[in-house]
Amino acid sequence: MSASWIAFRFFLQGKSVGVPNLVGRDVEESKRLLADKGLDFFLESDLAAYDESVPAERIRTQSPRSGAPVKQGATIRVALSLGPRILEVPDLTGASSRTAALQLERLGLKLGSVTNITIPGISGVVSQDPPSGQRIGPAESVSILVAREVGSIRRILPDFVGRDLDRARADLEAFGYRVGTVRAEAYEGVPENRILRQFPLSGFPVAAGYAVSFVVSRGSAIEAGRP
Repeated sequence: MSASWIAFRFFLQGKSVGVPNLVGRDVEESKRLLADKGLDFFLESDLAAYDESVPAERIRTQSPRSGAPVKQGATIRVALSLGPRILEVPDLTGASSRTAALQLERLGLKLGSVTNITIPGISGVVSQDPPSGQRIGPAESVSILVAREVGSIRRILPDFVGRDLDRARADLEAFGYRVGTVRAEAYEGVPENRILRQFPLSGFPVAAGYAVSFVVSRGSAIEAGRP
């Protein structure tokens, strides 16, 4: 180091300058800006991190902050950005919509639209967009097409109270349901074999194959649990 440079640095001692804003700048430009103000540059290489707003290899953070008054000759520490984080889309084939959402969340991705279709004998994700293996940012989402087996389709259970059990049985079987437990109770003024109560209640969403239980008026020759 020349004697003139040493004298210059000695002259600068004790003077305060404002720290320039380095965020978003590259290393070489940052070094020049600091040198012009008599400040030193130090790169914190172990603090590099992903940043959605700062391109890779640009200054992400600095200490002291921009505008802070420091003595000339002070060291400004900076950390670089690795750029936006890029993630690989997983293969969601066969997963339920809930499982797919959890799997994406663990990877830092989001679940987009979910479209349900009916395919006999097949359930779970059958298609996804973007496809597995594609690299996307965490702000993007993955949409899925989910197949549901015919047996998993849910319908709103109608109100069977007051109806004849045999007629209700025929309607249930037509929709793929079945009659479960049947219990008889005496109820004055109600013809035999009429439904008094049902479980689940009307309005409940049930899947095909679900057993609906009834309490009917006593006097009919009904076998509990008749298929």
